[in-house]
Amino acid sequence: MNVEISSEKCTKEYAQKQLRMRWKEAKKDPARPKYHFCPMSGWMNDPNGGIYVNGAYHVFYLQDPFHPDGISGTVMEDGTVINGEEKPNRFWGHTRTFDFKSWEYLPFALIPDRKKQEIKPISGSVIRRRDGSYFTAFTSVRYNQNRYSQWGAFSTDELINWERTEQELLAPPEGLEIEGDWRDPYLFCIDGRYYIAVGAVTESEALLLLYEENRDFEGKENSLEKWNYKGILLSKSRKEIPFFECPKVLVLGEWIVILFSPYRQVEYYSGKFSDEQGKFQIFHQGYIDWGKTAYATVDIEKKNGEMYFLSWAPGWFAEKKLSFQAWNGCMTLPRKVSIDNAGHLYQEPASQIKDMRKEEVLLKKGREQWTSAQGIPPQFEFWGAFDEGIENNLEIIFQDFATGEFIQKVTCAAKRVEINETEILLSKKVTEIDCYCDGFLWEFFINRGEAVLTLGTEKTAEIVSVSVKSQNNLRTDNPSFQCCLWKIMDANYKDCMV
Repeated sequence: MNVEISSEKCTKEYAQKQLRMRWKEAKKDPARPKYHFCPMSGWMNDPNGGIYVNGAYHVFYLQDPFHPDGISGTVMEDGTVINGEEKPNRFWGHTRTFDFKSWEYLPFALIPDRKKQEIKPISGSVIRRRDGSYFTAFTSVRYNQNRYSQWGAFSTDELINWERTEQELLAPPEGLEIEGDWRDPYLFCIDGRYYIAVGAVTESEALLLLYEENRDFEGKENSLEKWNYKGILLSKSRKEIPFFECPKVLVLGEWIVILFSPYRQVEYYSGKFSDEQGKFQIFHQGYIDWGKTAYATVDIEKKNGEMYFLSWAPGWFAEKKLSFQAWNGCMTLPRKVSIDNAGHLYQEPASQIKDMRKEEVLLKKGREQWTSAQGIPPQFEFWGAFDEGIENNLEIIFQDFATGEFIQKVTCAAKRVEINETEILLSKKVTEIDCYCDGFLWEFFINRGEAVLTLGTEKTAEIVSVSVKSQNNLRTDNPSFQCCLWKIMDANYKDCMV
């Protein structure tokens, strides 16, 4: 499907009309998740700009409303054709939820500004300004420039309407030979001072550059429209980290945590930040997700300090055999985040997800095996716990009920879990696995979120069977061993794109 969108049609109204036209078709796809957030139709990728406002969790996300694979082309105002492979049509989609169970589709926040020769606005972030209004920083791609540029926009009506700044926010630092990538600005505040972190690369290094607000801006001291370059927050060899894509700088208790998506699994560093020097010292590092299906993680922080992560699935580096109908892309479950004294992150499904359990499915319990007597549609939660920890091998197998074909195979032994050839090493014995299946998407939470793995499947079975098998004399009828299976209800969606 070759689609080229003229500048005249690159509008909120036309894009929203296209999404509505394909919504019914998208909902018929059996691979489409039912209780994870999905776009109305069309393509979505990087979630960004997560923020909590007046009881609602807001997330923005990149979207091509015109093509489910994100490759619609465009015709600029001067007649120049931008091929779909350059992904020119990226809008900022916008959703909000009060409970992670019901979602509202809101009007687009940003659309490509064709009059200023903008190909697309891409990833960025949102923050509350001192006066109570909201500000976004984002990367703009313009076909008459040979570099990325960082721009801003502000909203005074709770994130619905946005007005762009008149000038670029940031200047590339002098003395650094930046090669290509200089993008994905992340706004954050520490001790009342505002900063922007933005990823960049030189010939040999991946850099996270730090900018500090300039308050000597007459009449706009608190506008966040003027910034000074402060220095290199973090640097790594490009052999180790290709690029700090979609970076986040978070305050979690006494720790500063940096998330980034380095063209593979999403990673994090926890450490300490020196405000005077503008430097970050790493104490611990780990994965946000052990799989490649979850990517471009976004954070949402409540006023009480509670923090949640959501990621885009299937990410750029997921299995390319995945195929969908009139839509592509969703978000992982919202994950409540905590951190221990060593700087290790833990992620558990938001408590509201437990409220979506609608029916428990009885498992047949035997001496060495638990099974689902009948299959279950691919919209469920499986939970297993073993109080004493699993020393010997335990297998949890999910199969296509009709064909017997394996969908997911989980093997647990001591401090190791293997899921479909992905090996996960833990700090202690396996005591708990919480698995969520929703259409093509599977999420595994191990040991109350010590490790998380997201996977996508190329085929979605109509009915799934579950079995739990022990080896080496592990008794599944041991009273300390528990298994439960629940069907999960659909999320609710409301079209609020006025």
